[in-house]
Amino acid sequence: MNDERLQTIVAAVKARYPGATIEIGLDPAPYTVRIPVFQILLDADLDRRREAQAFALQLGIATFGYEDLPYMVSCVTPETWAEYCRDVAAELAQSAEP
Repeated sequence: MNDERLQTIVAAVKARYPGATIEIGLDPAPYTVRIPVFQILLDADLDRRREAQAFALQLGIATFGYEDLPYMVSCVTPETWAEYCRDVAAELAQSAEP
């Protein structure tokens, strides 16, 4: 997703939550619909992560409109995201075995 509006949202989230990393890509889970995820990786307590997620979602809706929002928004710790990706990779590898 190379869209100037999206880059503005990313910049706003990073400015409001210093240290946050933003990854935008398809959810890697094989058993779900592969939709783009605006993934905020933030080392913070749960309330702060929820706040960051809500902020990014509000910006997205204000920018694209609720019906046209081109991604879902999630905020987790980098460790949680890495663990999720490892679990998905292991599940994919297991399902690929004969």
